[in-house]
Amino acid sequence: MTFQLKLTREQLCRNEVMDTQHEHLAGIINRFFRCFNRACCHEVAKVTCGALLEELIEEAEEHFSAEDCAMIHTGYPRTDEHRRAHADLLQEAIELFLDMRENRREVDRGFFEQLERWLLEHITDEDIPLGEYLATWAAGHPDVPIPYSVAELGEEPPPIPPDHPAAGELV
Repeated sequence: MTFQLKLTREQLCRNEVMDTQHEHLAGIINRFFRCFNRACCHEVAKVTCGALLEELIEEAEEHFSAEDCAMIHTGYPRTDEHRRAHADLLQEAIELFLDMRENRREVDRGFFEQLERWLLEHITDEDIPLGEYLATWAAGHPDVPIPYSVAELGEEPPPIPPDHPAAGELV
């Protein structure tokens, strides 16, 4: 089975920070796929490759936090909807990880296609419009850098509502 997640020019946000982070997330998905292809059996793959899926979740959380900081600072009008989409994506990734770890789902082409959709649909539906907004905002505020971290923002973004499934820890 072959699989290679490659972002196209149409999937770029025209935002260096976001595009770099998206390429990094795609790279983790590709490493996860290669790990599974090289593993001798599902049990070995589950142990050795599961760490890559955990890394994907951790890096996605970091990426989402960077976007949160930029949205809050610039007053992005769809901040709440975008943050809910982040929470939903994290929950979906956690469920995929748990399904794999607990043998509730076979890691097959459909599994990788779901990871691909997980990333690409969010980029297309949410991040490209955000990138356009940030570019417009930056053009109107040339002397004000956009923060992409809590340290740069100077405050913590509000937490995900505790009743959202993604508010829990990765088990």
